[in-house]
Amino acid sequence: MKMFLLIFLVTQVILATAYKIQRINLLNKAGPNNGNYVGIPVMILTSGSSTRLCMKDGFGDNEAHFLCRKLGFPKGGNFTTYGDLEEKYQVGKAYTIWDLYPRQMTLSNCTTNAVRLTDCDYQLRGTCTKDDTVALKCNPEWELDRVELKRNVSTTVVSGSYGTVVLTMRTTNDGSLRSGMIGGSDTSTSDFFCREAGYPLGAEYSGNNEYKRNESLAEEFIGRQFAFYSIRCPADADDLSECSMVAPFEYNSRFDWRNGAVVFCRTSSPTPTPTPAPTPAPWNSTITIETGHGVNSTKGTVVLTNQHTLKKGLICGKDLDRHSADLVCRAAGFQFAEFIATNYESPHEHRLDCAYMKENNILPILRNLTCPRNASSLDSCTTTPVEDGVCDIDSGLHLTCTNHIPPSAVWDLIDITLARNPGGGHRPENVLWGENFGTAIATLHSRVNGTFLRGLVPVSAVQWSPSCNTQAMCRSILGTVGSSTSFTDYRRVGELDESQGKGLSCGYIISNDVQILPITKIECGCEVGIEECTDIVVSADSLQEDPKEALWLVCY
Repeated sequence: MKMFLLIFLVTQVILATAYKIQRINLLNKAGPNNGNYVGIPVMILTSGSSTRLCMKDGFGDNEAHFLCRKLGFPKGGNFTTYGDLEEKYQVGKAYTIWDLYPRQMTLSNCTTNAVRLTDCDYQLRGTCTKDDTVALKCNPEWELDRVELKRNVSTTVVSGSYGTVVLTMRTTNDGSLRSGMIGGSDTSTSDFFCREAGYPLGAEYSGNNEYKRNESLAEEFIGRQFAFYSIRCPADADDLSECSMVAPFEYNSRFDWRNGAVVFCRTSSPTPTPTPAPTPAPWNSTITIETGHGVNSTKGTVVLTNQHTLKKGLICGKDLDRHSADLVCRAAGFQFAEFIATNYESPHEHRLDCAYMKENNILPILRNLTCPRNASSLDSCTTTPVEDGVCDIDSGLHLTCTNHIPPSAVWDLIDITLARNPGGGHRPENVLWGENFGTAIATLHSRVNGTFLRGLVPVSAVQWSPSCNTQAMCRSILGTVGSSTSFTDYRRVGELDESQGKGLSCGYIISNDVQILPITKIECGCEVGIEECTDIVVSADSLQEDPKEALWLVCY
């Protein structure tokens, strides 16, 4: 009987201490952080798992106060649902943390002065929609009183449109004030602080005290005091509560005066630079590939020769895509572009001679050569005239043309989607398609014979330019092509815990004979979608059979 009682008591202790809160972050539009005071609570348990909370089963004031106190807000706070939270705080339903950490919890019956999870009733494996997820509005101990941009002129401190960013915070307890710097500032954060300092046009550029010593506040006037050593605000933020930040006035030994942000605010609207309208390319010119003193070649500088005046000129080669380069080579009498470069990037023996270009006054005359994907000749392409200083001879287009089909001239990436089967299983109904995270499935189309290839993407294929390549894929997946920003995280499938259901399981891949595509290289522009991934190399010799080497991707 005593042994049974001891086992029972030990079991009860283990059960009561099975879950402890390691930390809580509030997630808002700018990101998760422990200094945020409005957002979605994400609870990280000592087991390493993360969970959001469901607005059900008795969640109320005591539970909200408990969570806010754990976040470092002793005055507690209020609660609402994500669906009822103001849009300026909403992170968007595609934000990765929703799906990467899908576990949910119910919380109820917290004691009035609860200090730990065991002071409440809780149950993991709750079920709620994203709109029914708990959101908090905690009561901060600090409020933003004012923002100033300060610098010193000799021994005099002045404020103006530029200088070290100094925040003055006011305590909500007694109204006392305390000032400090911020540790670095990105574009949208600089814009916010410029607006708060009275400059509604936002920031022109930013830096830090170390590199802007003549335009900042010297250390003897501010010391090493930081109001926030880490803070990021979303675009168009109009209140500090929208920013993601660490708790104010936290000490960080890695930050000193040199890290303080310096911001230069706009005092007048910038004068827009007129952009010439695209015009049809003047293809009353012949195109040749030339080296040396005008010798025709398969590898060299691209030269336009006006058929009437015989005047020669160059095309700016920056950012020319593979399809447009193919059309230039065809106009020169070849079939494909094998390599694309500029004069500066090419050996002297494979480009026009400098003295020859000077003697014949050969200069760039066209730039921004843009051809539709379905164009069969340069007649469908557009260009803009070259302006002074925009392009020079070094930037002239250099091509290697060929009549043989190079590996990169064959394939177009026409589709990319993400898939996972969170519950295992190998039937079609077990798979979730088209979400913002999962194993990448690509479809390639041959420009030579019209065939299609569909399968997994080897992670090695994106390593040529991983940031640009994965961003291009994510823009196409999220439908944000045209946006200059897309955030991604990628890794090998083999790095995932398969039991969490974040990608396609090994069982599904084997049962359905899903192949890894033999892609050795994918190269995409940094601000485009997959339709501009123009350098795709496929080689049967590179067939990768291990599904652990496939690409897993998350987009937000």
